[in-house]
Amino acid sequence: MKLISVIVFSIILGGCSNSSPFIAEKPENLLSETKFKSILSEMVISEMMVQSKITSPKKVNKEIARLGKEILKKASVDSTQYTQSFDYYASDKEKMEEIYNQIISELDKKIKKLN
Repeated sequence: MKLISVIVFSIILGGCSNSSPFIAEKPENLLSETKFKSILSEMVISEMMVQSKITSPKKVNKEIARLGKEILKKASVDSTQYTQSFDYYASDKEKMEEIYNQIISELDKKIKKLN
C-alpha cells in the first residue's frame, strides 16, 4: 500500500509541474515507451527502498542519484537520453499517467505474488 501511495503522489506531483498543454518535441534518441517504463519502474522502486532505509535527506539524494546512474548504465542509456525521453513523455500528461498506471499495475501484481 505504501508503494502505491508513493507512486500516486508522484503522478500528482508530476501533473502539477506542467500546467501548459505543450507537448515536447520528440527527441531523436527517444527511448521506446517499453524501455522508458522499465527504467522508470526501477527508479521508483529504488527510490522507495532508499527512503525506507535512510532518514538523512542529503544521504537519500546521494544514494538515489547513485542508484539512478547504475540503473541507466545497466540499461545502456545515458542521462541525457533518459532526461529527454522523460521530458517528452511527461509533456503529455495523459501518456505519463498511463505509464505510471501501468507501473502501478505491474508492481501491484509483484506484491501480490510475494504475499
